[in-house]
Amino acid sequence: MFIYILGWIGSISDVCSSLPQLWKCRNRMTTQDLSIQMIILRIIGALCWSIWAFYHQTLSLLLCHSVTFFVEVLLFFCILRDQLYPINNSLQ
Repeated sequence: MFIYILGWIGSISDVCSSLPQLWKCRNRMTTQDLSIQMIILRIIGALCWSIWAFYHQTLSLLLCHSVTFFVEVLLFFCILRDQLYPINNSLQ
């Protein structure tokens, strides 16, 4: 029982740690402080945890880690958006 509570705490804190970054990325050119390598590692980690939770049929942890995976993928695409399509300030 203790290990499941620990898993829940870890899963929820992992999701919550990504949400402020995602909120910040709603505006263009706000991802300069984020490391794309860190985001890729977090995507890989969330994917591995999701596979682990699916294998062990732990639906609650699967849900949390799938949400984390989705949030990290959104962050990754926000970083790509800002790097590939920068705002042209000379037109303003």
